Amino acid sequence: MKRDIRSRLISRDPKIAFTSGQWMTERPGGSDISQTETVATLQSPNSSSGSPATGAPYKLDGFKWFSSATDSEVSVALARTGPLSQGSRGLSLFLVPLRLPLLPTPSPNSISNGILVHRLKNKFGTQALPTAELSLNDTTAYLLSPLNKGVRTIAPVLNITRVHSAVGGVGGLSRAFAIARSYATVRTVNDSASKSNVLLKNVPLHISTLAKIGVTYQALAHFTFGIVALLGKSECEVASKEEEQRVRLLTPVMKGFVSDRGVAAIEECMGCLGGQGYMEENVIARIIRDVSVERIWEGTLSVMALDLIRASKGKLGIQPLIDWANIIISSTPFKLISSGNLSNAIDSLKSALTTIHQIFTTQAVVSPFIPRPFLFLVGHLAASIFLLEHATWAFNTGLSTAGYAREAQVFKRWTEDGLELLRLDVVKASKIADLKGRHRDDLEIIYGNKGDVTAKL
Repeated sequence: MKRDIRSRLISRDPKIAFTSGQWMTERPGGSDISQTETVATLQSPNSSSGSPATGAPYKLDGFKWFSSATDSEVSVALARTGPLSQGSRGLSLFLVPLRLPLLPTPSPNSISNGILVHRLKNKFGTQALPTAELSLNDTTAYLLSPLNKGVRTIAPVLNITRVHSAVGGVGGLSRAFAIARSYATVRTVNDSASKSNVLLKNVPLHISTLAKIGVTYQALAHFTFGIVALLGKSECEVASKEEEQRVRLLTPVMKGFVSDRGVAAIEECMGCLGGQGYMEENVIARIIRDVSVERIWEGTLSVMALDLIRASKGKLGIQPLIDWANIIISSTPFKLISSGNLSNAIDSLKSALTTIHQIFTTQAVVSPFIPRPFLFLVGHLAASIFLLEHATWAFNTGLSTAGYAREAQVFKRWTEDGLELLRLDVVKASKIADLKGRHRDDLEIIYGNKGDVTAKL
């Protein structure tokens, strides 16, 4: 199967190339795959042969609520090979041909593999990608993972899709920012001081807004591609254990943080064009619709935050992140710190690192109110460290004073604009003593009457 299918999945020859979807989400669970109901039944089971081998044929029966690339040749799907009580530990990973036979010769066969398209999703964005609700009825599939190890097997794919999500967010912001920058060079407004028309790029208020978007873009880009580099080392099996743990810690952070801040920055770009930004023909509206999915697919912000907490409780914990950050800080040249007036920003980094360390060394059980603010803190911190690393590189490689000063300024602005507030948010969340009382108060704020309400729908 690896010989025949993998070669098609990586081929650029349209005559033989396959595309693949990924089917995980079901109605009961959404992002919680432990509630997967699709059942896999082994064909011609042989009890004396032990666990089925990779490639063993199964029949799948179930309903996939959110299925990507429904026009592909194959898909990977999770299905239950163990009892429901085992949750995600009872899931295996399968290769599902959309049509039979799997390897058609000489031309594609039109026989459906027991897959019924119930409806295409009427989505907010990403209209070019067909997403559908599918029912699987006696569908032929082939085992890809060891039995009941489907989640572990698909985990590398989740890393890649989370990186893809962040790259999509950064790419969307890059385009929207380019449009906003260009608009400022041609749009004129009346300047009351000079009593004449001036370009938007010469209006300090407008340019300060664009500069803030530019700082955000650079922070998110350095964060994203810093993780891309780490993932590359991991896949080439040259990463240290500490680097592997940083990939594990920062991938969910990158996905959640970049998608959240990226969409917000794109909306700012729309505002920089005024009414023109709201027009379909100026593209930013479509960018917002398409990039907004990054906040949801492969796990919402809360799902990513909980994954970060799980990763922080691993064997190496949060320490590889702290050690890496301290190495970057300590390697920053004194001349760069003094010339760029970076002392306050460096102090903010150190305070954030101290708080992160304290949270995971003094609390046996992490408060349920910590994960989201903790993700934002780690995300902002990681982006700061990548920016500082880049500023140090620019200084050490002999770029002009203006060159490294610019990079230092980006680091300074990003770090001083929000890191300390995010640190205080985590400290505040860690000091909530009455967890049940806070939850009760939250319910009353949302629903009133102590949360005792009946749904209207």
